[in-house]
Order: sequence, then structure tokens, then C-alpha cells
Amino acid sequence: MPDTQNLANQWDAGVVSPATSCGVDPLKGSCAGAACEKSPYCVDSWYRTGEILLENMAYSMTGQWEKIDYSAIKGRDDVKSKLTKSLDHPKCDMILGLGDMMDISFPPGKLCTPGVLDKASPTDNYHQYEAVLRFWRIIAESGVPFLPLRGNHDPEDCFSKLMTELEFDKRPFYYAKSSSERPPEFKGEYVQYRPVLAGQSYAIKTEIDGHTFCAVGVQDAIVNQHWPGPDVTDVGFCKQAIGCGGNFPTILTSHGAVLPHGRIDDSGDPALGRLRSGCVADANHAELFLVAGGHWTSPVRSSYKGSEVIAETGQRVWKLFSNWQEQNRHNGGKPSWPDGVTASDSQGGVYTVVTISPSEKTLCAHDWNPYFQSRNATDNGQEPGSIAMSELCEDFDLEARFPRTP
Repeated sequence: MPDTQNLANQWDAGVVSPATSCGVDPLKGSCAGAACEKSPYCVDSWYRTGEILLENMAYSMTGQWEKIDYSAIKGRDDVKSKLTKSLDHPKCDMILGLGDMMDISFPPGKLCTPGVLDKASPTDNYHQYEAVLRFWRIIAESGVPFLPLRGNHDPEDCFSKLMTELEFDKRPFYYAKSSSERPPEFKGEYVQYRPVLAGQSYAIKTEIDGHTFCAVGVQDAIVNQHWPGPDVTDVGFCKQAIGCGGNFPTILTSHGAVLPHGRIDDSGDPALGRLRSGCVADANHAELFLVAGGHWTSPVRSSYKGSEVIAETGQRVWKLFSNWQEQNRHNGGKPSWPDGVTASDSQGGVYTVVTISPSEKTLCAHDWNPYFQSRNATDNGQEPGSIAMSELCEDFDLEARFPRTP
């Protein structure tokens, strides 16, 4: 599940006030008449719209289809609520976040309190944390194993607070987390960046249909105009956690792990460790079979699925990249106008479903839009070209690569 930051935030140039109204700026948004005063895609406030989208995404992934309800925000769209069965995939066996749950501006070290976040910048707000916490609580209460991941727009204190409130260390699937101590390799000029990785990486271990799976969420920080660097990846924890102590099939998540064209990220100072060379291409990591990430927004309408054989291990690794942040909050195409809104904010949220079939010896992946209820970017009245959605299905003999121990 990549970058839900704009669902949590709901700030947008075409919205009058996300916190207090459902109004749309007619000069910047797509609306006419009464739809500008109160958009039919909004209830109470735009904040509540985002909450509904997040809640329904959680219900969709956890098989609680009867609780899915878009009736208050569907406008003219033909979307279904209170379902009796799945419209696409079964209940997920494991749910993995890819970071940027929130959209809090830099620096990442700010405290996660209303007094700080509500005043940090015009677009920061504590509401984002509350919306994200509710999202993960729905998943936690469902019993499905899960692993959140911190992105560069998730303050360190908010991520730590989230994991504490979810009592993550007490979950039956919890395996390990990185040390809360500052990484010792950060010396000299890099001392100031030590806090970035402290206690922020986690791993889980769970059994699915007789196979034990491991998922490792590795913290990284990627240089941009806000983060001066260096590029940092928690390679130390990656080496510690891959395989979850038993050579189990492992999924690796890292916020900037896979670039939009499919290359696994290998930026940064080699002395501090790089994701591809320091973790994925480690000859001791043959258990790693899938790498997934989000983050990248150029191009923003992106979805990549592919695989490659890692020379150092001789094993195939599947690579999944997706990110629909800063895409339409609502873009239902011409039938929905003049009730539409603006060209921003995740189009209701999209996530990627991975299906491993031991009997058919395949690994398949597809994107699912829980709001427009489609695998296709143009179904259900969506405006063509707004987002990219893709599918992949390749040979993968799980039993042969990971034989079960008698």
C-alpha cells in the first residue's frame, strides 16, 4: 500500500478549507453552482472525505466488504457500498505499507502533538496522524498481520507513536525492530543524521497456508530539496532481519526501494550501506524474493511490476513500484462534472495485490482501486490518463524454491 499521504491530508489548492467545509474554489476546481458551496464528494469536511476513503481501503483489504460505504461521498459515480462479497480479491493474508502515510513537511524530527503539528505549516495538522492511526487500527482489529513503514513525510515521532499505540511489539507476528541507539557507522560529518534510522525499521513473521513468510520494512532517507543528505538506508537491520532467522521467503519494503522504471535504488554513500548492493545483492540473502516501494513522484502516474535474477544469489526477485500520490481526489470523468473537484490527491487510493499460487506455480500482481472498484485506470467513468495501473503474472514455484521442513 503506497503513499496515502494525500488521503490523510486533503489539503488542495482548489479546496476552500479541508478542515471546516466542503467548498470548492470555482477558479481552481471543477464545479458549478451548488457544487461549489458543497461538493457531493464531501461530507462535513474534506478531512472526513479522506477518513472515509482510508477506512474503506482498510475494509477492502481485510475482507470486511459489508462495512464498505461510499454513499456519502460518491456524487454521481457508480460505486457500490455495503457489499456482500469481494469485487476483486479475497481477504489479504498480510498487509504491507510503503511509507508516506501522512503528508507532514520537513524537518522529520518535529514532535507528534497537536500543539506542534497544527502550527508547523499551513498544510501540517495532527488530524493526519489520527486518520492514519484509525486506518491501521481497523487492520489490527481484523487480525490480518501488517507492517507499517515510515516515509519521508512521516515524522519520526509520529511513526514511533503509531507503533506504540498499535502495541506492535506485542503482536503475535512481530519479529524484530532496529535498535533505538544511533547507528555507530554514522561518524564525522554524518553524526547529525544518526536519528534518521534509530528504531524505525521493523520485521514480521507469519504463517500463510503452511508456509512461514518474513517481511522486512527498512527505513531509508533519500536526498531531495528538503533532506540535504546523505542518502541513508538501514542496511544493518536488513542484514539482520532477512529470512527472519529461519531462511524463510522474505518480502523487503523500503520507501524509495524501487524506481519508477524498475531499478532497485542503490544511491548513497557506500560506507553507510546501499539498498541494492548492501542488502538485495548480498549472497547470503537468497530468501529475498520480492522488493516493493513507493515515494517517487516523477512521473507521478506510475505503476511498475517486473523481476530480475540477482547475480549474487542466482535467485529471481520481483520488483513492485507504485505511487499515485498527488493524483485526483475525484476525477470521475465528464459524467461527474460539474460536481468534480481538483487534480490532486490519490483518486480515492489504489493498492497492489500480490497473489502467490503454489498449485499453478505463479506469482501475480495487479493494482486495485477500491473507490472506482476497478483494476483498470479507465473503468467506471474515470478520466483516461489520470493514473497508471498495471498487472504481472510470472512463473514462481514456491514449493521448489522454499521447500517446507517436515
